Amino acid sequence: MAKRGLYKKRKHALSTLLIGAAGTGAGSAAPTPGLEAPKQAVIAVADFALMAPVFDIYFDEDIKAKEVARTLMQTGLVIPAAGGLAHGATKAIEALLSEVLNWVPGSDGSYREPSRHLSP
Repeated sequence: MAKRGLYKKRKHALSTLLIGAAGTGAGSAAPTPGLEAPKQAVIAVADFALMAPVFDIYFDEDIKAKEVARTLMQTGLVIPAAGGLAHGATKAIEALLSEVLNWVPGSDGSYREPSRHLSP
């Protein structure tokens, strides 16, 4: 019985997500020269708004605005931390690779044009 209930919930959630994906696809297909960032922000909010119906489908209770605000705060703190970590890791890998390349002959970064001496 529980599997049948889970199947119905998944089916209902899938239809909800497909409707949301169609709306997001239509919104992202619209040409917006110079306005890409605001369009992506609207799409992100719309995608996040799908969380409430899916939560309701699986847990049979409405999600409260306070819980959404808390989740947004957590997301707002995680995104800059993850970005900073990725930036720091990239710089550390670049520095490590630069040091390793110091040991490779001919990898000093300079390029010498082959000399072409023409005999008269």
